[in-house]
Amino acid sequence: MADFYPALTLEIFTAVHAVWPEIVLPGSGAQATCFTSLSALMVNIIEEQKAQNDGDSTYSTPLPWAVVDIGIFTPDQGWGVASMLSRAPVTIWYIDAFPKSATSGSNQKDINAKAYDLATYFDQTQNAFTNFQVIEKSATDSGPDNAFNAYMRSALKTNLIGASVSWSPGFLVGP
Repeated sequence: MADFYPALTLEIFTAVHAVWPEIVLPGSGAQATCFTSLSALMVNIIEEQKAQNDGDSTYSTPLPWAVVDIGIFTPDQGWGVASMLSRAPVTIWYIDAFPKSATSGSNQKDINAKAYDLATYFDQTQNAFTNFQVIEKSATDSGPDNAFNAYMRSALKTNLIGASVSWSPGFLVGP
């Protein structure tokens, strides 16, 4: 399964970029704004906030950001041992800054729309993927109290907001 992961990640990144063209993919020649770990991104945000110590919304990586978080691969019991199929829960985040003025940044309404667009793209059955199958409909968490938003506002007092789209038990993957 280890050699399968890069192809899976690349295909998901490519689909994310198709829906959110403002997200810069790794290897595109520009600074990537698509990541694979929400917790690592949050640590980087904390470190940058400490360094700036001014609450400014300027980050070393330009906004907006996407995070593709692929969970633990578990055997898919419904498909049999011989098939070597697994499930991997997937959560994809869209993160941007809300405006300090009326003319800049995004607000929660805009980020909600971004999450909905991505969910629609992945959930449509005519979008066939090579390295995985979407079996269940997605769940969208774009509320002000989701894990990212609550932490960014309470602990760090940043102007970053996010919304996520997730699939659980996840995408069906296998060789």
